[in-house]
Amino acid sequence: MINVFQLAAGARIELVDGRRMTVEENMGDGQWVQAREEGASDGELVHAEDIRQLAQD
Repeated sequence: MINVFQLAAGARIELVDGRRMTVEENMGDGQWVQAREEGASDGELVHAEDIRQLAQD
């Protein structure tokens, strides 16, 4: 499991569903980050349990 406290804006993450996203904001609660897929107009809240790993781009 990823330590969400350590994810900074700009970090690339891979979700359990295979999507890769860029962290836009860390909520600072250890559970949620705001992240956006490339090409998407809006970001979405992503829970720590949905993050598989840091993306290997």
